[in-house]
Parts: sequence; structure tokens; C-alpha cells
Amino acid sequence: MIHRPLTARAASAALAAALVAGALAGCSADATARGSLSQSAGTAAASARSAGLVLGLHQKDRILGTVVDTGLSDAADKLAAEARAVATMTALGGIGASRDRVLHDIRAAQDEVASAQRAVAANRDSGNALQQQRRELDRLAQQLDAASKRLESR
Repeated sequence: MIHRPLTARAASAALAAALVAGALAGCSADATARGSLSQSAGTAAASARSAGLVLGLHQKDRILGTVVDTGLSDAADKLAAEARAVATMTALGGIGASRDRVLHDIRAAQDEVASAQRAVAANRDSGNALQQQRRELDRLAQQLDAASKRLESR
């Protein structure tokens, strides 16, 4: 009889240890997912900001057309890569809503960059259209940067 309570205690201790290890592994996976999402949001913010800067320099005639094309293409490529990365992330630990917001903002930035590329290619780059796109890219960059910082602080 003495051995039974010890065996039960040992089994309970082993079960408790397994549960704690599982919880810690879940926390680690959650932290990893949060970190990846934060990094993607930060990278997308930098790309959106870069596209906005290119548009601003283009409006002031301080940048060559080929540099505008390259800058917008690079921003579009980086935004597409981050959109793919975020879209394939598993929403661990309740980051689903954050992931969806970040993905929405990245896709909105992609749309703005694509629209700016079309306007520049068609020589419709004068007036308020590019200025509006630049402002929208700046706004999206701020939102993505804020999301990145919120995810880091959790």
C-alpha cells in the first residue's frame, strides 16, 4: 500500500510537469508568431514609407524616372513578400485579429503602390493623385509601424 500512493504521486507529478512543459511550449510558439508578425509589419511599414518618399521626390522633380520605377518596384516586391508571409502565418495565441489587420494594411499599401506605378507609367503623375497616394502610404506606414510596436510590447 505504501507504493501505491507514491506511484500516484509520481504519476501526478509527471502529468503536472508535462502540462507545464506544454504550456511553456505554447508560450514560446505564441511569442515566435507574435515576433514574426511584428517583423513583417515593420518591414511593410518601411516599404510603404519608402514608396511614399519616392513619390514625394518625384513630385518635386528631384529624382529620375528610372529611379522612381525602381523604387516603386522594390517597394511592391517587398510588400508582396510580406503579404505572403503574413497570409501564411498560423494565428497562435489569439493574434488572428492582429494578423488580419496587418494583412489588410499591407494589401492596401500594395494597392497604393500599384496605382502609383500605373500613374507614373501613363505620365498621369501631376496634380493631386500622387500626393494623395503618398499621404495614404504614409498613413499606412504609421499604422503598420504602430502594429509592429504593439506586437513587440506584448
